[in-house]
Amino acid sequence: MVKEEGITVYRASRMFNVPERTLRDRFIGRVDPDMCVMGKLPLLDQLEEAKLVNHFKRMAD
Repeated sequence: MVKEEGITVYRASRMFNVPERTLRDRFIGRVDPDMCVMGKLPLLDQLEEAKLVNHFKRMAD
């Protein structure tokens, strides 16, 4: 949006309620958005989660 429509980083930060420094770092390439992880990592992998779901389903029957 900043690049395509010429909106300032400051204005975009206010529009989307994101810290200006965060947007500016991503805009100038200081931070690679593809390498950022949002939130906590899962405690269980997919196989463990599937086993747990199956166990709960069996216990419910």
